[in-house]
Amino acid sequence: MFSLNESNRFVLSLTSVNMRNGINGLCGLILYTGLVPTNGDVYIFINRNRTILKLLHRDAYVILVLVIKFYILWQS
Repeated sequence: MFSLNESNRFVLSLTSVNMRNGINGLCGLILYTGLVPTNGDVYIFINRNRTILKLLHRDAYVILVLVIKFYILWQS
């Protein structure tokens, strides 16, 4: 079962990411930085406008991609 807690290591992408990337594209970005996507870390990707967040967690059995979309309810 997947849970976000203090035992997970979180890796945040410092550059914006094209959100059209799927699992293979995101794993390719992780490999490009020299990290390993199958080590159990949670990788965090954010788009340029900071309205979409993708979390990628991959272990030996499961590949999980969580997509969180932020909406602006009002502007002042």
